Amino acid sequence: PVPATTSSLPQVILHVFDSFHTGFNGFGIAHQYKHQPSYDPECSLPAQDLSNPADNDGASMVVSDTHHRPPWPWPNMSTWRLMAWQLTGNGEKSGAETTRLVHDILLANDFKLEDISGFNAETAIKNMDRSEATLTSNSESMDAPEWDGWKMNVDIDIQVPSREKCSEGNGKTFTVHGLAHRSLVSVIRAAFMEAVVSQSVESW
Repeated sequence: PVPATTSSLPQVILHVFDSFHTGFNGFGIAHQYKHQPSYDPECSLPAQDLSNPADNDGASMVVSDTHHRPPWPWPNMSTWRLMAWQLTGNGEKSGAETTRLVHDILLANDFKLEDISGFNAETAIKNMDRSEATLTSNSESMDAPEWDGWKMNVDIDIQVPSREKCSEGNGKTFTVHGLAHRSLVSVIRAAFMEAVVSQSVESW
C-alpha cells in the first residue's frame, strides 16, 4: 500500500523590531537601534572621550590679550603696508605678484612717487580706453605695416550659391566694401610683442 502523503504549511519566521533612529547631532552623527533605548549610551562617557584636544600634553593654551601695534610682525611700516595690501581685498594677490610689484615697479629707477600723486586706477583705465579709440580712428590713414598688419577698406568678392542656372557653376558674385582684415602671422607677432608676454614664465 502507498503511504498517505501529509501536507505541511510553510513556516515563516517574522522578527518584529521596535526600531528607533535618532536625529543627527551637531557633528552629523546619528544612531539606529533595533529597540527603543532605555537610557542614553553616552551619558556615562567622560568629556575627554568625546573630544580630540589639539594639545596632547595637557598644557592649556594661553591667549595673549596684548594688542600689537604696527609694524608688528614686520620690521618697518613700509613692509607692513605692503603686506597689508596683499592680505586684504579680493584675495587674488599672490606673494609672487607682491614681490614683482616691489622689484619691478617700486624699486625701478624711473619710478617716482610724485608722479602718482592723486592716482586713481579707474581714471587711468578710462584714459587708456580713450587713447586706444583715438588710435583706432587714426589707423585708416596709416599703411598696413604701421598698424599691426591691418588692411583697411578692402573690397572682398564672395560667391553665393543661387537656384538660378549659372554657366560657371559657382553662383553669383557679390562685392563687400570697406572690410578690414589681418593676417594670422601679424596677429601672432603682435601678441608676442606685448609687454606682459615678455614677463611670463611657462611651466611644464
